Amino acid sequence: MRLKILFILICTTLLNLAVLGQTVDELKQLIDKSKKEGSKTQTAQYLSKLANLYWNNENFKDAIETYKEALNINKEQNNVNGYHKIYDFLGLLYCESNQFANAIDYFQKSLDLSRKTGSKAEIASDLINLANAYAGVDNADKAIKLADEALSFSKEANNIKLIKSAYGLLADNYKKIGNNDKANEYFSLYSTFDAHIKNQELKEKDKEVSEMKNRTSVAENDIRSKDKQLETKNVQLQKVSDSLQIYDKKTKEQVMEINLLNSENKVKDLNLQNQEQQLRLERTIRYSLIGLFLLIFVFSALLYKQYSDKKKANVLLEAQNIEIKKQKEEIEAQKAKVDYQNKMIRDSINYAQNIQNAILPFIGEINTIFDTFIIYRPKDVVSGDFYWYSHFPATNSHPARTFIAAVDCTGHGVPGAFMSMIGNRLLSEIVNEHEISQPAEILEYLNNGIRKALNQRNTENEDGMDICLCRLEPAGEGTTKLIYAGAKRPLFLFDNAESKVRIIEANRRSIGGILNKKEDPFIQHEMIVKIGDALYLSSDGLIDQPNFMRKRFGTQYFIETLQKYSNLKMTEQKAYIEQALDNFKQSEEQRDDIMVIAIKLRS
Repeated sequence: MRLKILFILICTTLLNLAVLGQTVDELKQLIDKSKKEGSKTQTAQYLSKLANLYWNNENFKDAIETYKEALNINKEQNNVNGYHKIYDFLGLLYCESNQFANAIDYFQKSLDLSRKTGSKAEIASDLINLANAYAGVDNADKAIKLADEALSFSKEANNIKLIKSAYGLLADNYKKIGNNDKANEYFSLYSTFDAHIKNQELKEKDKEVSEMKNRTSVAENDIRSKDKQLETKNVQLQKVSDSLQIYDKKTKEQVMEINLLNSENKVKDLNLQNQEQQLRLERTIRYSLIGLFLLIFVFSALLYKQYSDKKKANVLLEAQNIEIKKQKEEIEAQKAKVDYQNKMIRDSINYAQNIQNAILPFIGEINTIFDTFIIYRPKDVVSGDFYWYSHFPATNSHPARTFIAAVDCTGHGVPGAFMSMIGNRLLSEIVNEHEISQPAEILEYLNNGIRKALNQRNTENEDGMDICLCRLEPAGEGTTKLIYAGAKRPLFLFDNAESKVRIIEANRRSIGGILNKKEDPFIQHEMIVKIGDALYLSSDGLIDQPNFMRKRFGTQYFIETLQKYSNLKMTEQKAYIEQALDNFKQSEEQRDDIMVIAIKLRS
């Protein structure tokens, strides 16, 4: 139910913002007012806000009833976008109320509208909602079908968050129906997209920090520019003040001249002129002083504003620097933690790989008896596939015997590697210690051993393995007796005389896994093979590998490849088979562990 939880969190956040600062009573008053005024659009908007507030307070019943009233008005107004959103909200509310049947009804209505508009992202989102609702009523098959369709639309819309949610749904519901292979496959894809999205979010955070640094730099430049402007205005103000002082000095000199003229009792006309001149001078002085005071006031106001702006900018700059430093420290701490965790995981897995490689047979030992090649490509560092080999020299009671097996365990990576360790130990115990020699009987002992080791009779564990097991012993005159038994893994036999590859089918049951009331016994095949004949044992990784068109490599193409190169030396065969695999898959990711073991009989 990952997407359901995500949508509810998002919706709850939006609802908190939508109704911020408004109460139920206030919204009810606004609804009554808009109804009286006959404004249906306004009424629907206030009803939606009231429903949001009910929802935010977990009053699901009133929220549903209020949304339905808003829905009816939107339908009357033919507001498709309005009632489309309400369908989604009602579906989510019914999901939170565990009324999944009603949720399915509203999600289906929303999906029908989205299909009409043709928006791939909206269709994918509605399909995911609907799949979640069906999962709520334990209809996992329907949920898987809807999630598959949602995955297709999400890919077409190139919406990685919806793709991740679809993978998560598929993983959850395949787990519910007991298909662990599919569940693990889709969980791996979900984890990959989840890690990618988190990495993108971390990059966005780094980008925000970088932008904040740029804005801080711009603010610093702006402050320096204002400082220069302030300095220029101060210089201009000083010049004006100097000019006024010079003017005042000249004015005083003129007053002294007038007084001198008066004291000398010049003619009346001249006295009259001097009086007029004095009046004009006094007015000039008065106006000049007023202008000076106004100028000083304006410049003082500008200086204060510049100082205030600079102080505010410094405070803002300091706060931004503190925030940047804090975010940088958080990011660095988070990165250091992730790097350390990744290193510890890598070191552990690499050590596990060394352990796993140590228990695998040495190919040089097999080459002492047969011409051999092994293709071994784990999907991850460690593998759920393993090959097993044991040789018994001839005794008085039996001829020399060689056992070889290819085993494909449930899953891959670390879980698969654990299963491979259990399987390897059980095979060695059954054959080497208890001396069980018949392949069919060995598989029965292995089946019981796996179920006992995993306590499958008392738990829900369904892990197991598929196996191709052969026993070879000399039969005289250049021939070898081959005894084969298999659990879901066939044996590919190249007949040198006919230059043809044949398939010897395995039983359709696995080792371990689901407990069935009745299980058919393992079938044992006996035949004589000759020098030049070759046996090919494999897991299903190569057969099931898809290319970019989602087409499988397939059994038929594998047989055709073997048929084409089976007459070559084993080293050349290996090179050509690996080249055929690489040419087929190209840039497509490896889906599963890949293993092929080939032995050719020689004299």
